[in-house]
Amino acid sequence: MVTPCPLCHTVLDGFQREIEKDIGQKLDMPILHLPQLVGLALGFSPDELNIDRHMVPAGVLKAHAANAPQGQRP
Repeated sequence: MVTPCPLCHTVLDGFQREIEKDIGQKLDMPILHLPQLVGLALGFSPDELNIDRHMVPAGVLKAHAANAPQGQRP
């Protein structure tokens, strides 16, 4: 999921484990902030965008980023 709102990102990422307990279902859904998605599209690595600092692991993005063509960044 991608959100343009910093507060929404914080709530969706930070409270997902609590929400999972409430609904009795594992979500394990990475939440990205819009600038991170734009950064990935521009060729920045997940490490450069601090994606590993999310509460819900977004490691699945590393596999996709590794397979993406490496282009020139602005």
